[in-house]
Amino acid sequence: MLTPNDRIVVNVVHFAANRRTWNLAVRGLDGQLKYEAKREIIPPLELDRSYVFELEVRGRFVDVRVANTFETVEAPRAAGLVGDRGVWGQFKKGKAPAGELFHFETVWARVDGERTAPVPHPDGHS
Repeated sequence: MLTPNDRIVVNVVHFAANRRTWNLAVRGLDGQLKYEAKREIIPPLELDRSYVFELEVRGRFVDVRVANTFETVEAPRAAGLVGDRGVWGQFKKGKAPAGELFHFETVWARVDGERTAPVPHPDGHS
């Protein structure tokens, strides 16, 4: 999630992915999560491989790179919601079948014009 303030429950750009799908949503001041894009990943991502997921917000447009695919999504509600705060984590809704969950090795964050830097996982991983 990307946000310009400490209120991460509202005013966020939210990206989520699993082996088969990715989605981009924006949660505004009303607290409602509005999906801007939902896409299938064809073929599904393989286990035991490394993949890069990248999200870049440029005003009302969001560039999404998932594995070897690229798409620009028009998301007017995203404009103004990027700042120096980001939150990431692994999310498991219900009980996922074995082999469905990703293991994140490193997350990198960059504020426009600054060097990239790894963002540590809350459990101490990078």
